[in-house]
Amino acid sequence: MHNTNSDASDEHRQVLKKLSGHLRNIIEQSIVLNAPDKVITDINKQLATIETIMQPYVTDKRALEYYNPNVRGDLNDIQPYSAVSGHYNALAAPIKFEQQQDKLIGRVKYGRAYEGPPNCVHGAIIAGVYDQLMAIAGMATGKAGPTAYLNIDYHKPTPLFEALEFQAWISLERDNKIIVKGQCLVQGEVVTSSEALFIVKALLNK
Repeated sequence: MHNTNSDASDEHRQVLKKLSGHLRNIIEQSIVLNAPDKVITDINKQLATIETIMQPYVTDKRALEYYNPNVRGDLNDIQPYSAVSGHYNALAAPIKFEQQQDKLIGRVKYGRAYEGPPNCVHGAIIAGVYDQLMAIAGMATGKAGPTAYLNIDYHKPTPLFEALEFQAWISLERDNKIIVKGQCLVQGEVVTSSEALFIVKALLNK
């Protein structure tokens, strides 16, 4: 179930990613759906049919790796099923991670499915992004480990439907601990900032 390798072909990965994209769109649309009962009833019937089609193929073994610290290319695929950033998890927003020199960048626009205060991203979603982004900042340099603490300062509301740029970088390394700092910018303005402590697992197991 939590395998670190997979024999899935590139073609299989692409169709799975497309499936998650359709499901993600359905979730977003369902939040603002205001249709007659008959239309919703028809939709429910079609979704029930899809559930029936999928059920025989639901097993304890995932099609893809659960965790791949040695991924090359798409950093989102370090944890492809992540509820925060996984391309293969419909609950995750389409955030895109990339390394830029000493910073890990995450770019995303959030829709209604992630709303907290009116027209703003839910604070718990923001916390989840920081936890994932800052962990991957460590993973990308071979310093993987659990979060010991995560502190977030919410300076201003984080708007929906606008381009967000999350940034994370390693601030301090000491023994088996790393401190990662981060911030989120909207049109160049910092709306939230964060600091996290991670315990490097490899050293803990020695």
